[in-house]
This record gives sequence, C-alpha cells and structure tokens, in this order.
Amino acid sequence: MHLNEEDMKASGRLDTPYSGLFTKEELIIRGRQQCKAELKGQVAVKSIEWKPPLDSRTIEMRKILEESQKKWKETLHDAFVKNVKILSHKLSSTKVVNVLPFLRVLKAEDYVDIMLQEVRLLAESSETFSPGVQILYRGLGQKVQNRYATQVKINDQLTSKIQKLYSEYLQYFTDVRLTCEKIPREYWQSLLEASPEGPTVDVEEKGWPFHVLTGVGRFLYDILVHELKIDTAALMTSKEKMPKYMPIFYKIFRNVGVQVKEEIKPHPAVVKLFKGAAEEQLLFETNLVPMLSPPIPWSSTKYGGYILSSARLIRLPFMASQQQALLDQAPSNQLYPVFDSLNQLGACPWIINEPILDLVIELFNNKGSVELDVAPPVSECPQLPKILPGMTKEEKANVSKECLAIKRKRAEMYSLWCDALYRLSIADHFRKEVFWFPHNLDFRGRVYPCPPHFNHLGSDVARSILKFAKGQPLGKHGLDWIKIQLINLTGLKKRNPVSERLAFANQMIANILDSADKPMTGSKWWMSSDEPWQTLACCIEVAKATRSPDPDKYICHLPVHQDGSCNGLQHYAALGRDQHGAEQVNLFPFDVPQDVYSGVASMVESLRQKDAESGIEIARVLEGFIKRKVVKQTVMTVVYGVTRYGARLQVFPQTKFFLINLLHMPIL
Repeated sequence: MHLNEEDMKASGRLDTPYSGLFTKEELIIRGRQQCKAELKGQVAVKSIEWKPPLDSRTIEMRKILEESQKKWKETLHDAFVKNVKILSHKLSSTKVVNVLPFLRVLKAEDYVDIMLQEVRLLAESSETFSPGVQILYRGLGQKVQNRYATQVKINDQLTSKIQKLYSEYLQYFTDVRLTCEKIPREYWQSLLEASPEGPTVDVEEKGWPFHVLTGVGRFLYDILVHELKIDTAALMTSKEKMPKYMPIFYKIFRNVGVQVKEEIKPHPAVVKLFKGAAEEQLLFETNLVPMLSPPIPWSSTKYGGYILSSARLIRLPFMASQQQALLDQAPSNQLYPVFDSLNQLGACPWIINEPILDLVIELFNNKGSVELDVAPPVSECPQLPKILPGMTKEEKANVSKECLAIKRKRAEMYSLWCDALYRLSIADHFRKEVFWFPHNLDFRGRVYPCPPHFNHLGSDVARSILKFAKGQPLGKHGLDWIKIQLINLTGLKKRNPVSERLAFANQMIANILDSADKPMTGSKWWMSSDEPWQTLACCIEVAKATRSPDPDKYICHLPVHQDGSCNGLQHYAALGRDQHGAEQVNLFPFDVPQDVYSGVASMVESLRQKDAESGIEIARVLEGFIKRKVVKQTVMTVVYGVTRYGARLQVFPQTKFFLINLLHMPIL
C-alpha cells in the first residue's frame, strides 16, 4: 500500500510512536550496543538494595571471594578436561548416553565460565527452597546450548549478515514515508529478499533433545559437587586459622508426598561468603532484560525478537510436540496477523517514570510496605517460636506447626523480595534509556513481553514506573480522560457513568494535587486506591497538565491500560449471539457499566439465602460473605476449563480467612 503526503496527513499516519526519537545513526549505535550485549550473553545491573558503607570485614570477604573464584576457575578447568577424557573411554558401554559431542562444542573456558555463574546463582538463591536436580540439570544444559547457538552464528558469519541487515532495517523507524508504506514484517522480508547471498537468516534453530540437556547439566553439576571446595576457616574472625576445606555444594533428599526429591544445596559457608562480600551487581541473561534497540520483527516461526539471542515464538514445554508440529505445518501467511500483532507491540519504545521509581526504591529500602505491594525483607518476618520446658505434647505440636508456617512465610517473602529487587534494579539500570520489549506467545495464544522480571504487563508497581517514550498532546478532551482514568484506577466509581467519574475527579482535585506534591507526607489519598502506584503516577500527570500554560498542548507520556470485562465470556457471548450474556460483559451499550462478577455474586447470594431458610448451618454462617471478590476468580477461569475441584481451591482461602478470623470456627 502506498500513500501520498496528503493521504498521510489526512489519516494522521505522518506521525508514528517512534518517529523523531532518534536519527538512523543513533539507532545503529544502539543496535551495536545491543548486539555486543547479546554476544556477551549477560548484562550486569547494579543492585538498588541499600548497603551500609564498606567496612574492613566486607573488604576482607570480597578479597576471600576473589581468591576463591580464581582457585575454583583453575579447579573446574582441570576437572572438566579430566572428566571429558574419562567419559570418552566409557563410550564403549551402550548404556551410557553419549553427551561427549555436546561437551566439545565450546572451549573448556566457556564451560568453566558457565559453571562459575551457576555457583553464584545457587549461592545467592533462597535458603529455604531448592529446585529439584532435574530442573537444575536442564537449566545448566540450556545455558550451554544458548552459548553454542550464539557461537554457531559467529562461526557461520551469520552474525555479521544479521547485523548488516539490522542496520538497514533501523531506517524503518526514522523514515516516516517508509513506515506508512510498509509494516515492520514486510520491510524486513524485503531486506531478506534483497540479500540472498551468504547464510540464510531465517533458519530454524534446532534445540538439543531433552536427555542431552539433562545429561550435559548432570555432567557439569557432578564436577561442581565433587571438585569445588571452600576453606571455611578463612571466614572465621579468629587470628589463628587452620585451613578446613569443605565441598561448596551437597546433595539432600527430601520427602515430597510419596516421592523422594533430590536437591543440591550450597554450603552455609558459601552463602555467608557471597552475602558478606555484598556484591553490587546482579547478572541477567540478555534475553531477560529489555532491548536498547527495536526487536527483529517476526516473519516466521523460526526467528524474531532479539537480534542474536534465541527467542521462541510460542512458549511450549518440551513435551508439547503435537502443538509444535501443528505450528510447523501452518503456512506462514496464515500466521502473518499474529506476527504483525507481536511486531507492533514490540516496536513501541518505553522510558522510565523516574519520580515514581525513586519513591518505590526509597520505600523498598525502608522495609517495604505490604499495603502498597512493595515487598518487605525477610527480616520483617516474625521470629521462630521456641519449645520451652514444661510444654505439653499438644503445645509442642502447635509450636512445630507455627514454625513450619513461619518458614513457609519466610520463603514466600524472600521470593517476593527478590522479584521486587530484580524489577527495580533493571528499571534503575534503564533509568535514562529508551528501550523496547520483544513479545511472544504462551501456549494459549496470550501475548507477553519476553523479559519476565520487568515489563508493562506486570504488577501495579511495574506499570507505574513505565511511560511511552514518545508523548502526544492531550488535545481538547485529553485532560478529562486522564482524570477519568485516575478514578478508574481508584476503583471508587466502578458502577458509575463516565460523566459521574469525571465530576468526582474534579471534586477530589485538592486530594489529587496533594498526592502529586506530597505523596509521602500529605494526606496520602492515593494510597487507598485499588492500584495505588498507577494512581499516583496519574495524579502527577494531572497536576502537571493542570498547571501547564495550555493543558490541550501538554505532552503526555502516560500509558492507559485497558482490560476487557471477563474477556473469555465476551468471546462466548459474541460467538453464541447471546444478548443477555453480552449485556453482562459490556458488549451491549449501557450508560452504566455492567459487572458480570457482581451479577454472579448476587445469584450465589440468593441460593445461599434459600439454603439458610432451609436450615443449612454453613449457609447461615456465610451471611454477608458472598461478595464480588469471592466469585471473581472462578467466573474468570470457568471459560478456561477450571474444574469443580479447582474452583473449590480458588474460593477456599477466602472462606478459611473468614471463618477463622471472623467467626473463630475450626477448618478441617
């Protein structure tokens, strides 16, 4: 399709979400930086966790860690070379899985580097939870395969060809006419067709078989477990230290139901060493963080997303061979609408909302806040109770149960704290950058950004610290719609017409401005919102627009997230031409928004009333409990095939809380 300048101006397509942000030369430089990072395989991100000033003990621990890592590196290299030779002599047995070729695809130094990274990963992981060895083996084998895939691209000169084509592709984001004539996939395909010489770019990257990944990982882990030692005496503070070497990893066996789960745990001395060294940087694989330049557009099921790193179009488990086969058989032109949707989302550039990020980091480093969804540290978890002399058998059993519950709580808190640390550290790393999120699909066809820790589909906190890189003037009614969005986020007027929401926003303008100016010291109105951090970001935007000389011309970067009203039921109502269902999920015009969850809750409540009148005790006890929140998850998941048993598990936690805390009834 070709448009002249008049057509482009008339359709408003002369402007794009990325035009004017960079020159082609600037994008090429950013593309080279991205390629360099992907070839390296890892990105070092400074941790935002507050640490006390360096003292002599921390300096000493860092020195011990550095010396230990040098010894480990030498030990791993010698052990790897020796064990590969031993394995080569065992291949005469047909029972041995031959992973030897996969242990020779890289240099010995590369395997050593991967193993050293695994040491740090395990040493800094949760002390209360360990994945099974099969997960660890497969994960380590996958890291070897990923590095091998990158090395193959370099050896086959595929890397240089991709970089050359990618530099030409970046013109798409600076040439408005080109943007209007073609979509990203079409332009990328035209570049591929114009460069048939050399290696083929769009070639499927064959993954290693499951047993090979596991075998390679097991081989490397055997070296880690049996060869690496740590001098535990070196960590002691006493002056006279006799060396005492202990393995840095050990295996344990844990009963999980009727099965026995094998795990690998780091020695407490290793955990103490890494914790005491208090390293300031976190390491992430390149495909776990956003990109510094636009993603490669998907044009087939084989290649897209990151420039050199591997990315799968659909996130399928190893066993999903049938779905993968159907995907491979599908003609590419049938998948073009899916590719184009992913490409359009991936082409959108983002920036960090710095004022919100600063507030969240400050709160995170001040013990967090459960109410504001900022994970507190494990130190805020209650201490374990002790069994005291004179306790009865029943009291001791209760203490044991309480200890188990607190340990689970600690594990959960640590997991949430690490998740917040990763998210905020990555956001801080990209604080002054423009960045992009490549996208792919899950097995259901849902779209997700590839970077898992930090993206625009995350929690309230994650969404609040992201803004569009390119803003737009609000226009005549833009400020009103920002105010309506603000009230939508609070959840205060869900069932009210839009006009009433706008009127309520104008009525609350003093609280909105106070929240923007003094978020932590004022009336803190924003904290009572359903989505507090997005509400605060909206308050700041309303304040800036209101105080600008001309609100109509104010450039706004704030994203407005929209969601369907139980999207699964919307599809059912549309497919079945069900008007009553359509009315419940807002597919039919009403002045007042409809809410299917409240409708289902009222139906359940009427059934409860009948049961209560019939003398059923539990129905009488649950009077006033059947609310929208109780039924929402089950209504939402019924279209995805939730079973009766699964629905019970969804409702049970809230029922349990109600009965125990409000009615003091025992739960069997």
